Amino acid sequence: GRKIEPLGMDFHLEFLRYAGNWPVGVDPCEGEAYLGLAFEHANSLPHDMEFNLRQPGYVPEKEDVFKRMGGGAFSDKFQWWQDSAGARAFGCIYNVEERPSVLPSQGYSSSSRHSYSNQAYRKELLDSGTTHVAVGFVDLGTLLAAQLREGKGGPLRFVGVDSSPYAVAKTHVIWKMLQQTPLECPEVHTQQILQVWFSTTWSASTNDAFKAALAALRAPGGVYHEEVRGLLDHWAASDGVSLAKSRAMWARATSDSRSKIGHLLKRHDRIAMAQYELTGDFGVDGQPSSGNILMFDCPDGIPPLRKDESVFSTLMPTSLINAAQGRSLLEVAEELLLKDLAKLGQWARLEKITVTLHCTAFEDAIQLIAAERPWTMSWSNVIDYVRPATFHRL
Repeated sequence: GRKIEPLGMDFHLEFLRYAGNWPVGVDPCEGEAYLGLAFEHANSLPHDMEFNLRQPGYVPEKEDVFKRMGGGAFSDKFQWWQDSAGARAFGCIYNVEERPSVLPSQGYSSSSRHSYSNQAYRKELLDSGTTHVAVGFVDLGTLLAAQLREGKGGPLRFVGVDSSPYAVAKTHVIWKMLQQTPLECPEVHTQQILQVWFSTTWSASTNDAFKAALAALRAPGGVYHEEVRGLLDHWAASDGVSLAKSRAMWARATSDSRSKIGHLLKRHDRIAMAQYELTGDFGVDGQPSSGNILMFDCPDGIPPLRKDESVFSTLMPTSLINAAQGRSLLEVAEELLLKDLAKLGQWARLEKITVTLHCTAFEDAIQLIAAERPWTMSWSNVIDYVRPATFHRL
């Protein structure tokens, strides 16, 4: 019954008008279709969702139920929903205490692979000379955003625990690249790390820096979890990822219904966001030469790229807006992350931080964590996957 106001911006038409050309490697027909559908969704949401929810015969899509019930991570909860045909009304409560068959911890879904965190990095205050344990760390975002306070003397010991072999292997690569930051003119190397961590594509020189880090990691004496070692060996043997393949795989993993272009009021932000959503390029000056091996070349058994990843999920919106000053949010995001990477590279080079990574589930690492006697800890969203009573007991 209420009037639906039009969006007020034809962002699906303005891209070519102001950007000039389609990004290299992007098929014009596919790019035009993506922006057109993104525009339609921006115009209709949330109205079409509300319309569907208000229908008397509304039934949620199976994939939505699977997601809300936790999918593979909470299979018992999903089974409860499927089996309780007479109790599936909205508002029904899943009482974990009445489900004795549920394991104490069911862990994060093994079907998910994060290239980087999907939550904004918090600015933690960490003390040198102490130990910080990060459970479910995903990446080195805790260190990237942290402030390091001079404390008891000696380096900060960062101990990461994550059950994902991919997260552990990629973090090994990123940390080794940070350790290899040159003393003279480190800017190019820092930008290469930015690309390996966040971008779908690489500049020509980035592949060389990546291979150098892998060679150092695979030198005699390195001890890794079997699956982590397998990933490092696979990436070392990779022939690279073509630009065409990276564009195609990114397009399959990017949903026009999740586009953020229509959320932005300033045209230069919409143009930059359209460029990012079409390509996933980040921190790449000029034309990219190849795809990101860590994102697009993984062995069988490693989950596919997670849908709708965005580097903007790692940053607080207020930090972007406050630093914009007429520049696009994409430019500002690159600048902020480069600045933090330069800081972290300096810490790594000066050995102000040591990094130790363990590929294991949280509940299997209790004695290991206790033996570290951590001064501080970060938990990611582990509590979502462990019963509260179990979590506090552990």
